[in-house]
Amino acid sequence: MELTKKEKILLLDTDKLLINELAGRFGNVGFDVLAATDVDTALKLIEVANPSVILLDLSMKTPDGKEFLTLLKSKSTLTDVPIIILSQDADIHSQVYGFLQGASDYIVKPFQFAEVLMRVNNQIRTRNIQKELKEKNRELMKRNIILEQLAITDSLTELYNKGYILKRLESELTRSARYKESISLIIIDIDYFKKINDSFGHIAGDNILKRLSKKLAESVRDVDIVARYGGEEFLVICPNTSISGAAILAERIRENVQNEIFQAGSTNIKLTLSLGLSNLSPSTLAAGNFSSGKLLEEADLALYKAKSAGRNKVAAFINELGAVCIDDRQKYKLIYTDTSDTKNDKFTH
Repeated sequence: MELTKKEKILLLDTDKLLINELAGRFGNVGFDVLAATDVDTALKLIEVANPSVILLDLSMKTPDGKEFLTLLKSKSTLTDVPIIILSQDADIHSQVYGFLQGASDYIVKPFQFAEVLMRVNNQIRTRNIQKELKEKNRELMKRNIILEQLAITDSLTELYNKGYILKRLESELTRSARYKESISLIIIDIDYFKKINDSFGHIAGDNILKRLSKKLAESVRDVDIVARYGGEEFLVICPNTSISGAAILAERIRENVQNEIFQAGSTNIKLTLSLGLSNLSPSTLAAGNFSSGKLLEEADLALYKAKSAGRNKVAAFINELGAVCIDDRQKYKLIYTDTSDTKNDKFTH
């Protein structure tokens, strides 16, 4: 029986004549043979050679072969290495004990070499099949992770997609209600983006969307969740953030994009954004009077206010006032002085 590749076999037995005979015969059929007549030598060979299979005389002393078998199976590098016991003990109790201690096979002395070779090849074949299956499982897990990531990622911008962000919004609302934390939402729309597509083409428009997406990701905190909502619209979920904190973040995003130079071919382009904010306070969440749809609707109303007020603005939905532009600080200073739900606000700027 031929092996598909040269495998290493470790022989450990106090019988030097047997060791020499087995070493010669295994070498003749294509094995790389490692031979030891004592435990210390065997351990050193194991460390440097990483054998494919080990043949062990269970009757060895100093330490006892049984103790050595236990020691071998405790080594993390040998957990997948089959160990075949060679023993003069033919009784069933000795065989059962050997298997319970982790042996893969048990051969009673005296034996025929053909039998030993067959059992060694069988153990190696089984080990290689198991290794191949483990590798395939690892590869399958990697592919599943990639597929899961693709399922929640917008293919153009590499931000989260609409399906994911809407599900995530539901879970963040639940979490905020449980921990009595404020939560804010920002809807972002690129001003006059249709003109860019009409003037420079959709490829240029796509490149701008990619660059803008990176800028958005750079502008938010690690805890914020950014997604492409559709077309030239984006969503930012801001956990544990009051309306004033969200206003600061939205203004920072607006300024960062306004100060960035985008390109369509050789043409430099300046972009502006309109942003709408909505918020749920801990008291509103505690009352159970909330929904993701309502939060999205209020942010959208605020976005419409920012657009109708001239674009390149940030507007917020305030229950008492409706949608208001926050650049009118004198009239709507409530947005900047709100402290009702900011004691746990982790916003930094």
